[in-house]
Amino acid sequence: MHSPAILAAVLPTLPAVPINGTYHRSVANASLYQGRRKPKYLYALGPGRSGARYTPKGGPPCLYVSAEPVTTLSEAAGIASSLVLAGIAIPQPTSAFSMTVDLHRGLLDLTDLSVLAQLGTDLTELDGLWEDQVLNGDPVPTQILAIAAYASNRFQGIRFYSHEDPGKINIVIWTETVKAPSVVAVIDSSGTVTERIPRLRKKRI
Repeated sequence: MHSPAILAAVLPTLPAVPINGTYHRSVANASLYQGRRKPKYLYALGPGRSGARYTPKGGPPCLYVSAEPVTTLSEAAGIASSLVLAGIAIPQPTSAFSMTVDLHRGLLDLTDLSVLAQLGTDLTELDGLWEDQVLNGDPVPTQILAIAAYASNRFQGIRFYSHEDPGKINIVIWTETVKAPSVVAVIDSSGTVTERIPRLRKKRI
């Protein structure tokens, strides 16, 4: 991975890839409710509190979602399994759901090998064990890149390959960048769940 200074120079020259489609998310129910009576499906503060592959502790609000339903289940199971095996937790109830994602400004596409070459990285580095890097006090290349990409104000998030479901696609969305006409909205044919980013403003009568 290039240094932060070089990344800051390179990132504004890279393409931002718009996306418009259906994506999927699995979240522990405890995170959805957070002591509330109603779940908050688009709660985006979790990664910044605990850290994630492309989110350092204290990082911006974000959502991690997957292009395929089985991938998001694999991601959730992988995280849960590591905690259970470590004796830190026991399996918890989890909710899975889908959402419409339309990001017109676009993503940094880390599935594009030409982009990786310009960033001075490769798929092996991006798929590294970021949690071990944090525990060892080592630099975390994926988090360094994410910090630089967010600071560039060019991208609304990052597209990358799943670690738990190799070859499949995940994206991390920086929710503060989702402004109309971009939208992230939970899909619920019953109409019970109406969460979306940005929120719809109620019309005054």
